[in-house]
Amino acid sequence: MKIRTDFVTNSSSVSFIITMHKKIVEVFERWYGDSVANEHKTIRNTLKVYMLDNGTRTFLEEEEIYVKKLQFNDDDGVTIDKELLKHENRELDFTNIDDEELWNYIRGEYILNGKLGEIRGFGITQVDQY
Repeated sequence: MKIRTDFVTNSSSVSFIITMHKKIVEVFERWYGDSVANEHKTIRNTLKVYMLDNGTRTFLEEEEIYVKKLQFNDDDGVTIDKELLKHENRELDFTNIDDEELWNYIRGEYILNGKLGEIRGFGITQVDQY
């Protein structure tokens, strides 16, 4: 039996409902094409595939919407945002980013910091903090 002798902290979890209106996402894909910043394009494409594969398709007011509840620890030391990158004096290369680092960035910058709405067709609502 192992006895823990170091300091233990409680981890903080958060939950969000992510929404996607597929038609709107696709309109802005066509509208912006490759002219949109590489970061937003990468985030949009990653989330679109994720929502289509893992989200629940539903209809609200006759609009087709995909929804997915995400829960994760917000103090696990792996979420990344622009402030942390600035502090560490580094940038992410969105042409060559691996999936794990990309999802850590999406959780930090776009979900925790509430910036997902900057990408047309997506929405976010926090539903729990514990």
